[in-house]
Amino acid sequence: MGQTKLNRLKKQTESMVMKKNFLFTALLACSMALYSQTSQDGKCVIENLIQAKMVRSTDVIGNFTITDSDGHVWNLYEQLDLGKTVFLDFFYSS
Repeated sequence: MGQTKLNRLKKQTESMVMKKNFLFTALLACSMALYSQTSQDGKCVIENLIQAKMVRSTDVIGNFTITDSDGHVWNLYEQLDLGKTVFLDFFYSS
């Protein structure tokens, strides 16, 4: 075999190995992300924290409407009436 054919074969092999490594890493990351969102009993992680009294939940909150960064308007009571769980995350950054 000529040197150019060997070089081309080497590049193809390296490319194939890189693609397989990327695919493996992407699948591993996705599976870890999906697994971390639910617990063994299939509940959302926050539901288990609420049941364990590690996170406080309350029934007393006033209705409000907000607009997200995509321009979609959300109303708290409308979402609750649809049977959806609403998690409010307040954060501060300086």
